[in-house]
Amino acid sequence: MTFKPALLLLCLLAAAVPGRAQAPVAPKEPPVEFRAIAWNRDFPDVFYEIKGKEQPLPLHRGALTPPQLYTGAPKLVLFIPTMIEGKRGKVPIAELALNLPPKKNLIVVWLDKNGQYGATVLADEPGRPAAGSVRFVNLAGRTLALNCNGQTEVCAVGAERIVTAKKGGVGIRIAVEVQTNGQWKLALMNGLPVASNERVTAFIADPGRLARSPEEEEKDLKVRPLSLFVIRDTVAAP
Repeated sequence: MTFKPALLLLCLLAAAVPGRAQAPVAPKEPPVEFRAIAWNRDFPDVFYEIKGKEQPLPLHRGALTPPQLYTGAPKLVLFIPTMIEGKRGKVPIAELALNLPPKKNLIVVWLDKNGQYGATVLADEPGRPAAGSVRFVNLAGRTLALNCNGQTEVCAVGAERIVTAKKGGVGIRIAVEVQTNGQWKLALMNGLPVASNERVTAFIADPGRLARSPEEEEKDLKVRPLSLFVIRDTVAAP
């Protein structure tokens, strides 16, 4: 086969012109997984958004939600819808920075004594704590000394301590620092049963900073110096 000079030139020019480059396709961000729980009150009207669509997240005291998959933003905003003069609005109650995959998240929401919402996020990993262990989290607003199974460690505000249960439980003595003289004063003594197939997270709180639960208000219970909010996860047998 022979080509005429003009036709050959056109073919060479066509081969030399690159094709239109396609824009690279951005990889899809994997969804962030979280579970949530209410501490001292039920919050049945909580929502969050995914790409502008409201997702209900009813929170009940002591009951973990099913796992939620969240996409679209680095932070999660929890809110309560409002309706004022026929106009729908939103009242944000928490803005939370979530741990990214492969980590999962555990969200705890509470109401303080001033009627303000509080929330915190922990990494919700299968091995933290491991089965048969307790993860203590200091949310008491002050430095604590935790004596667990006979061993004492100072625990700063917001810090965690993981303790392996012995003989089916963890004996706890918690002291608070007395600022006036730098000494420690016993604030809570308790025993926490822990089954061999349980992962337990225990939040240490100052009840004076929290809104009282309906039961406490009804019975007018005496407020203790410190209290524990305990979350239990059962680990499936391998």
